[in-house]
Amino acid sequence: MAATRQSTGRLPRTDWLESDADTVSDEEDAASLPTVGQLEECTEIEQADDSLPHTNDDRDECDVLGNGQSLLTGPIPNVIAGETKATWYSGSVDQAVMGEKSKINFVAPKEKDPPTGRRARNQGKLAFFMALPFDIFCEIAGHVTPQDILHLSWSSQSLRSLLMSKRSRPIWRAAQTNMGLPDCPPDICEPHYAKLVFGRECHVCEAPKTYKVDFAMRVRLCDGCMKLNTVKGCTLAERYGKDLVKDVTIYKMVPFHKSALNNETILDAHMSRKRFYKPDFERALEQYVLLAQNPAARAKFVAQREELTMKAIQHAISLNIWVNEKNQNKHETLQSSLMSRKDSIHAKLKELGVTETDLMLNTQRSDQYTQDWNRLVNQTRALTSRIWKMIQPQLENIIYWRKQDLTKEQKAIQLKLRQAEVSAFYNKYLNAMDVSDPEAVFLPNAGDFSRSAMVTNLLEVDCETKVSNERWETFIPILPELFKKYKNLLITQCASAFRNANKNQEPSDMDNEQGANETNGTKFSDDDILRRATSIFQCRSCLGDPLFAYPDVLAHSHSKGHFGSLSYDWIPSGSRLICLDSTLNIAKTLLANLGFAPSTTMLHMQSLGSRYYCQCCDPLLREGFSWMALVGGQIFTISIKGRLALLDRAFQEGEELVRQSYSPRYQCRSGYPTCGRP
Repeated sequence: MAATRQSTGRLPRTDWLESDADTVSDEEDAASLPTVGQLEECTEIEQADDSLPHTNDDRDECDVLGNGQSLLTGPIPNVIAGETKATWYSGSVDQAVMGEKSKINFVAPKEKDPPTGRRARNQGKLAFFMALPFDIFCEIAGHVTPQDILHLSWSSQSLRSLLMSKRSRPIWRAAQTNMGLPDCPPDICEPHYAKLVFGRECHVCEAPKTYKVDFAMRVRLCDGCMKLNTVKGCTLAERYGKDLVKDVTIYKMVPFHKSALNNETILDAHMSRKRFYKPDFERALEQYVLLAQNPAARAKFVAQREELTMKAIQHAISLNIWVNEKNQNKHETLQSSLMSRKDSIHAKLKELGVTETDLMLNTQRSDQYTQDWNRLVNQTRALTSRIWKMIQPQLENIIYWRKQDLTKEQKAIQLKLRQAEVSAFYNKYLNAMDVSDPEAVFLPNAGDFSRSAMVTNLLEVDCETKVSNERWETFIPILPELFKKYKNLLITQCASAFRNANKNQEPSDMDNEQGANETNGTKFSDDDILRRATSIFQCRSCLGDPLFAYPDVLAHSHSKGHFGSLSYDWIPSGSRLICLDSTLNIAKTLLANLGFAPSTTMLHMQSLGSRYYCQCCDPLLREGFSWMALVGGQIFTISIKGRLALLDRAFQEGEELVRQSYSPRYQCRSGYPTCGRP
């Protein structure tokens, strides 16, 4: 639903428009103007006269100096004796519409704080203006901006009556000249011109923070009102017939949207697709249709409208240039103020002993210190002694803690260099060592060695000195203890992974056996648990999920410390190894079907080699499996949910692995009596 806007408020009437009969010189204006106090008395008399016509919105429009017309609208010029007036008030919002998409519908109303203290404290601040002679008042007003005069006219009814009349034109023109603003165009008044350039409210819905303005159309509209009130010319002309839609002349009588920003020549065939301000376009179109019976008057009207349109576009171009220059000057002024404050702060810090390097670090890095530094330094407000007293401790703290962090960073860099040097000596030492194969898997690699706590503590004593042969000799005495700690660490990590997987399982014979031994005072060590047949590990980083037994898993490259493939961060030893509860359940089921005890060791199962076979297969085609191949093959079988008879039909139903309790179909042809099978 779209509502018609009846009054925009805070803008003067259309009787500002100059005509040959109304034009009054600036000297005559100044001579005939009453005093400010007399204007106040005239306003009171006019308000007491009920016979005077008022506007539709007395809340915003309190001046009734003219014939009571609304502020941004005027009567449609009548056709008299075959002629019509081609100039009217541009940017009229009387027939403009606002709807659901208008910005004002999305702006939360401001809640006014309850008044505190005496309410009359701020009253009468502008009372001295009433006692000023009018010529002095005009002299003062001529040195301010048009925006200031516009705000001043909103402060009281008497000042509004003064400033919103044609007699105050010298004041507005002096303010425009003071800012170098282009002259006010003839189709709008000075207050409207000031609000168009300096205002930030939508002319239709009065939504705040409206920055989109079309100087050629003389309107400032929010996105919602712009879409509702700017329509394609062909759409607006459709109700008059197809012949009028094809008439290119009607599209040149009013400026189209963004006409001042388009430097290219628009073809006549494309003019009908341009968007026009609906109230102005319809007004021009109505008069164009009314003059259909008088070709001479129509041609004169069209020529005048085209001339006014070109002047409006040229004026909008010059106004855009002025706005851009003003914004550029404002930006340069702000930058100058910012650099002045920055230079003053740097000069005071240098007097305190801060070096140029410390100051440069606060601008070259992007971290929290730089953000806090810029928040205090990069401001346009001038540096005063009071401000300096407030920010000096904060700036000194930033410099101090940044130095501390830089010292830590440099020390970390030097530590990495020393670790690389000590790693080279360690690799040479390992190559010269005579270590048995079972114990070799428990030795740390160069990365784990150089990053261990014992080595790091020795390197941090003097990070600046390179590791030489003499300094390497100081590391050799700590190697036995370091190897022992590293071995215990690996065993603890593997045992912890195995226990975590076993927590999700139902109590088994192995658990009962372990509990019985603990009751008797005998505890299973981590090494005993890891050497069982069910202790099977996998690697998170490897594709295909290969299976590893203990301690062979420690020989895997990812079991030791290494650099990540993507982040290049150091990954500690043992962090990529896992023991899955599903694999543990499969191994337990296989042991039970084969008739082995839960405490059977991995060494025993591997000693049997590939002597496990399937009874469901053809005896001539039977293939022997090793223990690890049997567990791995069953994992593959369950993953594809096939019906390969590799097991006693252990398969996955839902989320739980279930074992069927009928005759086992696996046998072991080992020939050993300890096997439990013939």
